[in-house]
Amino acid sequence: MAARDLESLVFLVAPHLIISQFPSAAWAMAHSGVAEEAARLLGAYDHHTSMPECFGFHQNRPEAEAEIRRRAGDEGRAVLDERSYEHAYARAAASPSRRPPR
Repeated sequence: MAARDLESLVFLVAPHLIISQFPSAAWAMAHSGVAEEAARLLGAYDHHTSMPECFGFHQNRPEAEAEIRRRAGDEGRAVLDERSYEHAYARAAASPSRRPPR
């Protein structure tokens, strides 16, 4: 119960802290062969960071963030065919970044 309350609090107070981790997580997942999940993470990340309410917070330097994002996408595309990658990416980009409550 406490973990769920904390999760809700993080999304309320500092959603960028969660979203900023998506490229690194996507890179790790793509490198591990879980490219569909990597594509979904990148789709959600790109969607969220393009929205006006994005705070502009960057955990890493912009150059490092762009490089992590690029590598995650490249590795995901190397594992999945382009159609599957784009489908997973688009589905995540069209949905909210926050999971619904349990």
